[in-house]
Amino acid sequence: MRNRYFTLIIIVVLIFSLTACGTKKEVEKVENPVQTSKDVVAEVEPEKPAEEIEKVEEESDEGLLVVGETINKGDSGSGPVKIDSGLTQIFIPEGLDYNLYMSFVDGNTGSIRVDFGIGNRGAGHIEVTTTRMIKSLDDAANECIRMNDFGTLKSEIGDEVIYGDLTYKYVTIKETDETNVKNYLVAYYKRSDDKDIYVELRTNGGDSYNKMDIDDPLVGELLKALVLK
Repeated sequence: MRNRYFTLIIIVVLIFSLTACGTKKEVEKVENPVQTSKDVVAEVEPEKPAEEIEKVEEESDEGLLVVGETINKGDSGSGPVKIDSGLTQIFIPEGLDYNLYMSFVDGNTGSIRVDFGIGNRGAGHIEVTTTRMIKSLDDAANECIRMNDFGTLKSEIGDEVIYGDLTYKYVTIKETDETNVKNYLVAYYKRSDDKDIYVELRTNGGDSYNKMDIDDPLVGELLKALVLK
């Protein structure tokens, strides 16, 4: 009888031991550890090599000519190109030829004139200057007549038109017999230092050998991209 009880006790102990092991294994199988922020590796975008950064900067300056450094009076070429004088930056679009007629600039004051045309450099010009005594757009139109009419020609002031950030006025100056027509777009730019800017763009019309429509899309591109400083 004693042996029978002893055997039963051993059997019960073994059953409990096996049950406990099975439960532990099931728990271990179900548990799935939660990933913490420490386990996550951040994806960091690699920095661009210095060579690539320099290349981007060079591309942004592509086509930039600085007066007195990479372009001088009398130099000619074809667009697209940006001519920077310190006073202004003039953009010559693709399709136009140009010639730096003159530039007298000291810092952000003075004058610059660039002649241009399609297949030539004599169909028109753009001049930017701080040397004119003007205080309004109407002053600019009258200044255009004063400097180009000389009191012997027929002058007309026309409508206004906007290109970029500037408002321009049309001015037409021609002979009394309707020949030698010159078409102008003039603008006034107010600066905080009171050294205000006069902008004059002229194209030849009528019977001129080298002529260009004042409303030509290339003229529009030039004026829209004009930067005054």
